[in-house]
Amino acid sequence: TLKTLWSRKSFRYLAFAGSLQSLAGYGVGNFMPSFIIRAHEMSIGDIGWRLALITGLGGAIMIVVSGYVTDRLSVRSQKWYALFPAIAISVTVPLALVVFLAEDTSVMFLGYIPYELLGATWLGSALAITHSLVGLRQRAVASAVFFFLINLIGLGLGPLTIGTLSDLMRPTLGDADALRYAILGTALVAKSLCVIHFLMAARWIEKDLAN
Repeated sequence: TLKTLWSRKSFRYLAFAGSLQSLAGYGVGNFMPSFIIRAHEMSIGDIGWRLALITGLGGAIMIVVSGYVTDRLSVRSQKWYALFPAIAISVTVPLALVVFLAEDTSVMFLGYIPYELLGATWLGSALAITHSLVGLRQRAVASAVFFFLINLIGLGLGPLTIGTLSDLMRPTLGDADALRYAILGTALVAKSLCVIHFLMAARWIEKDLAN
């Protein structure tokens, strides 16, 4: 199964795309409450229910909706399994500037809603393609490999990267701005590279599925 997966160029690009989006997602998600407290001086109680609705409920709904939309688009071309998340996540790049540079709390939350929802569009399509690239009896292992990679890089490096950058910048920028620019820089770089990898995956999907 590992040999089959690694022989598919589309899987390599999908795995790295998912890992990079997870790096941004886990990193931002872990530090978002701290950022709002420091930069917008909100209480943890006011933050909690808002983030629960946006990230928890909204993210779950968006995964289902994006899966349905991608399935419909794939009737035209299988490339849409990578193109759709590439387009959606590319929109979150300018939204990151709105969210993390906004001085007004309402503007920040209004920007964070589409930022978070669009960032959840990749999982269903990436997992569907991963399953399609292997045989029926290889799908469980393929899923495990895919989630191992995205969690190793995303969960392993996302919070660590933002925390380290914030600590390094704190003496110069202070608590709030150090975390602000650590989050923003990590999100912009990771998401931009993620989009590139999804676009590269789109170039190889149909060829790999035909083999």
